[in-house]
Amino acid sequence: MWAIINQKEDFNVIHIHPNCYLSSAYYVKALKNCGDFVAENPNNAKRYAYPEIANKNELNNENARVEVEEGDLLLFPSYLPHKVNKNESGDDRIVISFNVDIK
Repeated sequence: MWAIINQKEDFNVIHIHPNCYLSSAYYVKALKNCGDFVAENPNNAKRYAYPEIANKNELNNENARVEVEEGDLLLFPSYLPHKVNKNESGDDRIVISFNVDIK
């Protein structure tokens, strides 16, 4: 478990959480425009598929965006590439995160 305090203009680069099964982010403090949570499609082969997708929708997008709010708890598979956009709220974004491993 760890805490992250992102100040104005801070962001988190794309990453995964290796050696875990489940990851989380609990938004303790999250004002409007504090930075969306963005998950990328982990299927790298899809990015090089041809022909191009004619009708894009939520099932074939390359990424999904969540506009977070205070009190949100996000749970996702640890292999899922994700990032958090720039905090443009003018105040700190505070997140508590943890990973779960199954032995």
